[in-house]
Amino acid sequence: MSDSGQQHILSVRVAELDDAFGVARVQLRSLVGKPVPDDAFEDFADVRAAAFWGEVIESTNNMVLVAVLAPPAQPQPADSVKKPSEKKGKASKDKPAEESIVGFIAFGPPRSEEDAALDAEIYAIHADPGHRRQGVGRRLLASAFKAMAAVGQLSVRAWAPSDNEPAESFYLRFGAAPGQRMLAQIGEEEVPETAYDWIDVRRVIPRLDNPLDRPHHRSSEEN
Repeated sequence: MSDSGQQHILSVRVAELDDAFGVARVQLRSLVGKPVPDDAFEDFADVRAAAFWGEVIESTNNMVLVAVLAPPAQPQPADSVKKPSEKKGKASKDKPAEESIVGFIAFGPPRSEEDAALDAEIYAIHADPGHRRQGVGRRLLASAFKAMAAVGQLSVRAWAPSDNEPAESFYLRFGAAPGQRMLAQIGEEEVPETAYDWIDVRRVIPRLDNPLDRPHHRSSEEN
């Protein structure tokens, strides 16, 4: 992955509150289905989405992971290394100036009482349309499953619109089994959704970690 000839590094980390705006942009771009200029997201919808994701990120019941692209750290000249006394303060905690959020995944306890037997639910997973088919979704899912497995959350469910073929292909490719169907109330519309279930996410992690496991057809990896 590169930008202006410079190699960028993809990594996944836990979202922080000031990532809410970037998460909202990725979600809205993903729903639109194509890259959209930043100045198109300065309206009320974008601000409202950022406020929503800020609350989700701050919630102690949920976890949001973000996939970020950043240039590799540049070695500092010896005379630019700060003394210990100069490393205190906010600057030492700042993120790289050129870091950009290109995807996210949100998960937590099952939202429906009917899913209470499950350990966790994936609420949302999105990749920026300009960075799809680059392993963003795979890296996010791998990181999420590792976090879940670390605390004993093994049986997991994700919901997706029943007509979303790329999402279906992505989930099936990485071991999910289609399950029950339901009508979800989204705004004033009822949208048919399908559940995709994993019995034990530990079985899928090695496959997610394998970068050579590439899609075999055009819609195998939407994210």
